[in-house]
Formats: sequence, structure tokens, C-alpha cells
Amino acid sequence: MKVYNRKNFVHGLFMVLLGSALIPLGLLRGDLDWRDYILSGGLLLMGGGLFIRSVSKKLSKDDLLEERDERNCLVLLKNRSCAFQVVEYGCLVLETVFFVVGKITGEMLFVHMGCGLAVAIGLCLFADVATFMYYDSKL
Repeated sequence: MKVYNRKNFVHGLFMVLLGSALIPLGLLRGDLDWRDYILSGGLLLMGGGLFIRSVSKKLSKDDLLEERDERNCLVLLKNRSCAFQVVEYGCLVLETVFFVVGKITGEMLFVHMGCGLAVAIGLCLFADVATFMYYDSKL
């Protein structure tokens, strides 16, 4: 068996292992319900599909062409950029809310959560500036 797409192979193998381990671990814990069976079945089906696609030469070639398509790369780039902006603004709003609630109630827990989000915003801004400088120098 030759693997033609390593990324799909690893993802598929991980999903199959995760799906097959969910049921026995749930039985050992004793808190298994119908959602666990659905999740396990979905993981096994999707992982098996990825696993099969990774060992098929034709399907792997199709996957690689689809992955390298310019339109798909542009859509992925725009998606990640928009998601990053949503996270930045969401953290900013939540930070402000936590600081206001902490001031009103006097609970320091809310202030600490606001400080944690402020650190996350700082990391986002640092990553934004660092990646801008990197790509500005490369292009």
C-alpha cells in the first residue's frame, strides 16, 4: 500500500483512531449516550474516506490539484483574514465588557478575564504586524 497524500493519510488515521477509541473509553467511564455513537460513526466514516483517498493515486492527484487551485487559495486567504479580524474585534468587545462588569460588581475575576483577553489582543496585533512585515519584504 503506497501513500500518495500524506496529509490526508495522517488526518484520516487520526480520525479513525479517535472514532474507534471513543466507544471503549465511554464504556469504561460509564457515561455513554447516543451522541457518542453518532460522533464515533462520523469520525470513522470521514477518517475512512480520507484514508482511502490518500492511498488512491487518482483521488490523491485530484485532491492536490484542488488544494493548489488559485481560486481556492484566494478564498482560503480571505477566509483566514476575515476570521482573524472577527477574533480581534470579538476579543476587544469581550475585554471591554469584562472590565466594565468587573468595575460595576467589584469582582476581580472579571478584571482578570479582561486582562487575559487584553494579552490575546496584544498577541493578535503582534502577529498581524510581524506577518505584514514578513510578506512586505518578500513580495
